[in-house]
Amino acid sequence: MAALLAASTALLGIAVAHAAPPDDAIARAGKYLVARQTADGGWMSQPVEQVAEGALGLVSASITDAPLTKALNYIAEHGPADATRASQTARVILAVVAAGKNPRDFGKVDYVGRLRTYYNPTNGNYDPSTDPNSLSILALAAAKDPIPGHAIGSLQDRQCSDGGFPRAACLLGSDVTSTSLVLEALTAAGVGPSDPVYGKARGYLATAQNADGGFGPGAGQATEAVPTATGLSAIAVMGESPESLPWRKSPNADPVLALLALQDTTTGGFRPDASTTAPDDLTTARALPGLAGRALPLRPSPPKPATTTTQGAVATSTTLGQPIRGATVPRSRTTRTTKPAVEETTTTQPDVTLAAPANRGDSGRSLIGLLPFVATLFGAGAVGVVLRRRART
Repeated sequence: MAALLAASTALLGIAVAHAAPPDDAIARAGKYLVARQTADGGWMSQPVEQVAEGALGLVSASITDAPLTKALNYIAEHGPADATRASQTARVILAVVAAGKNPRDFGKVDYVGRLRTYYNPTNGNYDPSTDPNSLSILALAAAKDPIPGHAIGSLQDRQCSDGGFPRAACLLGSDVTSTSLVLEALTAAGVGPSDPVYGKARGYLATAQNADGGFGPGAGQATEAVPTATGLSAIAVMGESPESLPWRKSPNADPVLALLALQDTTTGGFRPDASTTAPDDLTTARALPGLAGRALPLRPSPPKPATTTTQGAVATSTTLGQPIRGATVPRSRTTRTTKPAVEETTTTQPDVTLAAPANRGDSGRSLIGLLPFVATLFGAGAVGVVLRRRART
């Protein structure tokens, strides 16, 4: 009995440690981005679209002071000339909203109005490929702008026979990241699990998952950081836990652990895959939302200072709160919802340090994965009760 109780307690302890948020991993990845940020607010020679992704990474790490302000100032300076396509404009909107700013008047530019100009009402597309259309729907949802029903339907029509979505065409195969973005976009547009497209996309992700718990670019491909992170965001937006079935493959194999295996132990940055020795800025920025259990569109986080911003320096320790789940369970069962029910954004200037409230729609990581171990512990206690009764008789 003592051995059984000890084993149950050990199992429960392991589960609790695993279910605990990876705060240290998030903090180290956030500090890596801060240390790599250049004086102008960007990262190396990245274009404005990728600087916007860096800003989303900072928000995911709850870094909302000087580094985020510098990134926003970079976007305000370079966005007017660089955001000339739907994907670029959409990512700018997502970053601006995540920082608590107004995308309709950011650096004297109406990015929401600009995004509308890329929409083709004839075919319902913002761009010929899948990802820019998903990002455009997510950006409109973030900005509380009406989403054309034809845009939602056109996105759904891109689904391949295996349930996944391609970057370009199904002839080239389904893509994990594209499928995850579609699930985030459909959720933001009000399309829920009862929709067949939604359910088939979820099924594709489950089929494409590797034995180590991670995801590659497509089914049967080796685990990489970005598809694993976007897969985590899709799991979050579906209201599920990566530590529960079908996402948890074994006690030591789930998407979180697979992603953490690609984090550089020295710098905190993320490597694109196991064969790459060095981390990079863009992979780290893209890994952070999924690592934090968040999905697009991000909402502002509480301020958590990161005091060092010089390139090559290391930021001081940042204590982070609980990682936040991406979105609530989808609200609508229709497939042609035209307007998401979300709150208005605030209007402030891009050079103001942020201190916006956290999104109440996000929640802590699920503890559903603990249930089997709790049941084991409870069962051990029940055995003890039976033995004591027999001893008295």
